[in-house]
Amino acid sequence: MNQLSAFLKKICAYLLLLFVTVASGCSSNTKPAPTSEAYNEVVSDFYLSLAAMQADQALFAIEKMQSVADEYPKEAAAWANLGLYAMRQADLELAAQRVDKALNLAPENSHIQFLAGNIASRRGNVEQAIDHYRNAVQADSAYMKALYALANELEREGDANNNEVYELYEQILEHDSGNLAVLLEMMRVSAKWQDTEALNESIKRLSRALKVGLKKCNNSLLNWKDKSARGMI
Repeated sequence: MNQLSAFLKKICAYLLLLFVTVASGCSSNTKPAPTSEAYNEVVSDFYLSLAAMQADQALFAIEKMQSVADEYPKEAAAWANLGLYAMRQADLELAAQRVDKALNLAPENSHIQFLAGNIASRRGNVEQAIDHYRNAVQADSAYMKALYALANELEREGDANNNEVYELYEQILEHDSGNLAVLLEMMRVSAKWQDTEALNESIKRLSRALKVGLKKCNNSLLNWKDKSARGMI
């Protein structure tokens, strides 16, 4: 039960935030009043849909989210979530159709643009994926997943995008200087492009990040040992 609750919290952080963010941008006649019975029913269906999907009850999850979309067809989050469900079932064409509806309703929502980019990438449409990821980053310049995804797609498109790929990774590191995944990616692309200067710099930065990480681990271990010795654990 605890594992399910923790997992639901993670997925809700994305999907429910998406629901609230998009819904707040809709006109008053497209959503129920917060105190109404209709509102409670919509929220209930939304939560039931999330829980059902994580419990591998896809049909029930889709049914509940579809009821939200049917009742409030201008609710972008419902269409986005239906698109996400379709993508999980590998029905990329249906996923694209549903997310397109969401985009028409909320084109400036970074999460929906990111989802559209994921679908386009899986369909092999690199240029379209890049466009959506750019839109996501434009809407939220600190959207780490979108920055990372955009860098990956630009690399796939060709070596002409080398400088922009570096810049995107640097943007991520501005927010998270010790991001080992990004530092490793910078090393990889530097080696791939035979950029010796960038490769050497990436190795230095990775080495520093590893030392900082190791120091934190050691401090945590010493703290744990100290508490254990004092009977606090």
